[in-house]
Amino acid sequence: MKTFAFHHKQTNETQDHILEFLFDKREKKKSGSIESLRKLFSKEQPDSLKNILVEMEGDKLILVEKTEIVLTEIGLEKAKLLVRGHRLAQRMMVDVFGISPDNANKAAHFMEHMLDSEILDAISAFLGYPDISPDGKTIPHPSAKKIFTIKPVLCKLSDMEIGAEGRIRYIQNPVDALSQIGILPGELIRLIQKKPSVIIEMGQTTIAIDFLLAHDIYVNQRS
Repeated sequence: MKTFAFHHKQTNETQDHILEFLFDKREKKKSGSIESLRKLFSKEQPDSLKNILVEMEGDKLILVEKTEIVLTEIGLEKAKLLVRGHRLAQRMMVDVFGISPDNANKAAHFMEHMLDSEILDAISAFLGYPDISPDGKTIPHPSAKKIFTIKPVLCKLSDMEIGAEGRIRYIQNPVDALSQIGILPGELIRLIQKKPSVIIEMGQTTIAIDFLLAHDIYVNQRS
């Protein structure tokens, strides 16, 4: 299990890690126990963690109940922002810069603390408003989508213009049927038809797929 070490000047980042930990537990419909946090921060003295939790409770980010910790509404919103930043950073580094998912995940741990909601809105628009991170986790979205004039670097196959070409970057909900016919990230495709089914050209092969499947395929479209 990953462990964190912290000292006074790292308090804010430590709080962020705790909020993300609690959000992850909430996603999995599990409780966040004090004992599980102690294991996560096992390199530190119990009093250090206790002081952090007291400060977070004073800031109305969490509620400490006997053996469990619960996110407040304020804490949940901040946790969502952090998680959104982490997962969008992963998505951007993998899809735009071609960084491996493992390295993207490591870098995202640092980037998430520096990204505010406006920057995240712009990154999301740039990436074509993705819903899933490279490791298959849901990317939280704000309640209202901000409109940008920025041209997305990625778009859904179903949104491409007839005749357009592009390279598949990722498939949001991968299914065996697609991989079995060779529709995989990295493949160069050209859109031939949208209705009644989506038809693409890939190399010397022409393939027809369901529109709903095309909606889950994200492509780096050529200009």
